[in-house]
Amino acid sequence: MLLLVAVASADGLSYEPQQRRKATLGIYAAEAGGALAGGVVLGLGSFALAGYVLFPSDELTLASAVSLFGVSPLLALTGFAGGTCIVGSAFGQEGKFWPALGYAAGSAALGLGLYAFGQVLAYRGGIRNYNTAQAVGWAVSGIGIGVAATMPFAAVYGYNRSRPRESMTGRFMPGSIGLRPEMNPDGTTFTSLDVRLVNVEF
Repeated sequence: MLLLVAVASADGLSYEPQQRRKATLGIYAAEAGGALAGGVVLGLGSFALAGYVLFPSDELTLASAVSLFGVSPLLALTGFAGGTCIVGSAFGQEGKFWPALGYAAGSAALGLGLYAFGQVLAYRGGIRNYNTAQAVGWAVSGIGIGVAATMPFAAVYGYNRSRPRESMTGRFMPGSIGLRPEMNPDGTTFTSLDVRLVNVEF
């Protein structure tokens, strides 16, 4: 009888655990593509629909303003997170929706805050020289726009941050019992019982 501590294999009746697919650069890129697609479909789609339905005239009503500038961005954020989750789930990544949404929303909030701060510097800040105020203010606002543009990538980051982490205990799998062929020095074969107390995954 052989008592082995070994890597899980397909010998006899040995146990083979299902492995979660490891993330690769290609999977990250696919998730980012899904985030962009989801954000565009929900965000711009709802924006266009609201504009078509709520603008029978040239007047900007409160309802149309809320729909265009309130609901549409929220739907875009949901699209970023949802698109990431759909693609990630297709690759078996097992991330979570809410962290993806939270990181995307955080990126949006930071970008909007920087943009607003830049506008304050440009037009109402303490910089007396107009040209300097414009240069500094619009530079900060531009950074804010750039940060806001990272929303789909922030969603991908949040999604992958929420994936289950592989612990050391998770590498130890239940043991197995199986039959395996053995060879004598004279060339004849016989069958032995292969008992594995534990399978260690590397």
